[in-house]
Amino acid sequence: MTSERDLVIEVGKSLADALDTSDIVGRWMAHHLADLITRSEAQPADQDLARETREVILKLWEHKAGGRFTKTPFEYVQPVLAALARFEPDPPPWAHFRTFSAEELPSDDDLAHYPVLEAAGDMDREFGHLVRLAVTLAAQTALEREEPWVVSATAVGGTVVDDVLQRLQRSIRAYRFDTALYQLPGSAREPFKPGIDELLESARPARVADDQQPGSEDGVLAVALKAAIARCADLLERLDRLVPGPDPAGAPTTSETADEPNEGSPY
Repeated sequence: MTSERDLVIEVGKSLADALDTSDIVGRWMAHHLADLITRSEAQPADQDLARETREVILKLWEHKAGGRFTKTPFEYVQPVLAALARFEPDPPPWAHFRTFSAEELPSDDDLAHYPVLEAAGDMDREFGHLVRLAVTLAAQTALEREEPWVVSATAVGGTVVDDVLQRLQRSIRAYRFDTALYQLPGSAREPFKPGIDELLESARPARVADDQQPGSEDGVLAVALKAAIARCADLLERLDRLVPGPDPAGAPTTSETADEPNEGSPY
């Protein structure tokens, strides 16, 4: 079994190779790091040297944003990091649009008397789920463009970014397990459960239809997003049925109305 120390050493080797040695500081840091790793591997019993080597590697990784590399770590993931960091693992009701505060949530009786309000709550949840899935899919695409060692370093890095990307990878694995083996759990009226334990408990034992099976593991998030889009479309139809009034299908669109000349307008 690979130890955490071995993983840190591998990160250190990759860091040394990735440093931009076109300047004096870069050359010195790469040489110093490589020298520490070489000595540490040659003297495994020297605990002080092992500790120093590990601290230097992790400190350099922690401050990678200010370092000079031939290819910047997390360069592709950076645009979606802020969104990923804000994701709530188990969002409360009405969390997406923040329509109500925690003290003002409508009661079950309120929802029973106002079906439109109940539909709005379901839409808040499911559209929030859809947005999180779309961002996660974008993040997965960005993660796939990063260097493999950069992604693996998140397991030992311990920084805020590492923690965020670890959560992302756990989420992707949960989707992969659920989508590859079972039908997507839940419906438009059931809360989304992203954790692996919840997925294991709620997954139904029926296989995914052949035409819905992702072509590869990389397609599972796309499958999940398609299912979320379908659930949101169902909710829109449900809301449409609840709203009284004539069918607007024959009414002119906003753009068509805007194209018609106004009698009181000189144009």
